[in-house]
Amino acid sequence: PRRLECKARENLRAAPHATTLDAIGRFAAEGRHTGAAIDLGCGSGRDTAALAKRGWQVLAIDGHRGSLDLLRERLTARQSE
Repeated sequence: PRRLECKARENLRAAPHATTLDAIGRFAAEGRHTGAAIDLGCGSGRDTAALAKRGWQVLAIDGHRGSLDLLRERLTARQSE
């Protein structure tokens, strides 16, 4: 668990996955700028945050509670930007 937390904390600064950015771009090209998504195994939430920043409603799920705590930290930091 401690090792997972360290790895997840490193990902706080990581960019969203390229496949997520590609999907957001394809949806936008089709006129769907917002929607709803489920992020299974969200980790520190880099994809969840990217979607939420663009107005999507996201249900983030992860089996490691520490990851969800890091996601909350990420989203709180984004709100203050």
